[in-house]
Amino acid sequence: MFYTVIFFSVLVLLFLLWDVKKPPKFPPGPKWYPIVGCALQISELRLKCGMFCKVVDELAKYYINPYGLYGLKIGRDKVVIAYYSDTINEMMTNEDLDGKPDGIFYRMRTFNSKKGILVTDEDLWVDQRRFILRHLKDFGFSRAGMVNIIQHEASFLLEELREIVNEQGGKQAEVSMHDLFKVNVLNTLWSMMASKRYDRKSEEITDLLTMFFELFQNVDMVGALFSHFPFIRFIAPNYSGYNAFVESHQRIYTFLRREVENHRKTYGIMTCPVI
Repeated sequence: MFYTVIFFSVLVLLFLLWDVKKPPKFPPGPKWYPIVGCALQISELRLKCGMFCKVVDELAKYYINPYGLYGLKIGRDKVVIAYYSDTINEMMTNEDLDGKPDGIFYRMRTFNSKKGILVTDEDLWVDQRRFILRHLKDFGFSRAGMVNIIQHEASFLLEELREIVNEQGGKQAEVSMHDLFKVNVLNTLWSMMASKRYDRKSEEITDLLTMFFELFQNVDMVGALFSHFPFIRFIAPNYSGYNAFVESHQRIYTFLRREVENHRKTYGIMTCPVI
């Protein structure tokens, strides 16, 4: 029994030492700890900064190498951050880096399977991309009629800017760029697909944009804490980001179901935009 305990203790020690050892030529980054990697540091910075993109900026100040790269380890997942524009461009054009992550975080939002174009790869991604582009073109994507929709929406944006200027004296104004274009971009796509546009001040569009902002603030493509440690969603559903993830998606699904049902009721009655 004694030797068995010693044997397993040595195995655990070796595993912990192996777990914090970085692969050869792995980019510099925060210190790794057994099992969690640098997840705790990332979590603290995320609470401080608010969004993961700001965490990326913060870590780049200390760890980025001359090639514009630095590395993280969140749970079992090793992540390499490309920070410089030329490095990002090289990464985006390298077919060896076309793979997409997989796991509970990415499958939960698509009914426990890989769907769509954001988290699919290989032949499935090619088929999905071809399918989506074909149907978007049927709706007018990349056609001359889409220019008219964009110009129409741009006229609303200019009018809104004039109102902001007039409200602040009529000569000049400070304009927040944080949410200036959100409604207009959404209206461009929604007008093309559903023959519907939203007023910037409508409660419906405000709720929708708030949903998306909260979703991107709480979770992103790197994942939430529960995506790297799935068991923790049962122990700490709030801290792990699981509850926020589920609630955000439920609200989005409710909105989409309402839009689909409305489209079914009005299909053939509404006048589709001329493309």
